[in-house]
Amino acid sequence: MFNFFEETVEKFGKFVGYDGEPMIVFLPGKGVYVESKNEVLSYNETSISFKTKKGVLTISGTNIKISYLDKDAFFVCGKIVNVEVVL
Repeated sequence: MFNFFEETVEKFGKFVGYDGEPMIVFLPGKGVYVESKNEVLSYNETSISFKTKKGVLTISGTNIKISYLDKDAFFVCGKIVNVEVVL
């Protein structure tokens, strides 16, 4: 799968201040793409929580589904209403 942040680092260099926090891209009307070492903590049709290297990421909304998941990235689709990161 295309790795947005690896491609960005190749073109523009490393992100200043990045220290293992989740890298998040919100795609309106599509979903949320996240790159981070992760572990699913909870999952239902209204929210999903992941344990990341530095904390917990929760995505909430309606009809929440994981459309892509591997050890370093995931994509959550549905009607996203909130993305919260607790470090």
